[in-house]
Amino acid sequence: MDWIIFALLILLFALIIDTLQGCLSLSLVIRSIILSQIKITKQEIATYYGITRKTLDKWIRFIPTNLSYPKYKSARKLSYYNFMEIINELGEVEKQKPLYKYTIKELCETRYQTIRENISLTFCGITKEIYIKMNVFPPIVSKKIIVHLSI
Repeated sequence: MDWIIFALLILLFALIIDTLQGCLSLSLVIRSIILSQIKITKQEIATYYGITRKTLDKWIRFIPTNLSYPKYKSARKLSYYNFMEIINELGEVEKQKPLYKYTIKELCETRYQTIRENISLTFCGITKEIYIKMNVFPPIVSKKIIVHLSI
């Protein structure tokens, strides 16, 4: 815990130097170093989204992200930087909860077949094949599906 406080103090010092120089290069480098040192488990990421690790595994495998699936699969723990990448690609729980197929069906007041027929990579961020393989959708995909079907 002491090293985290020390790292934050270094980051604060770098921000002060960058502010005096009028740029943010030093603080960005130090921030990326700090974020790569803090580790988070796959279970903690799954808990953040309120899903199982198996569902998180499907999301990383099927939804395009900056984190490659082989890298994700081989890692026991991910860096906080990777966690932030996942949140940027899959969405924040605070803005939109992950939704199940039946919840999307109820919100859009439609049938499963209608949803399946209207899924497209362009509008929803996933293909029909991926839609069939998943039961819970990441926040960003859930929102795109609802917006697309509500038009």
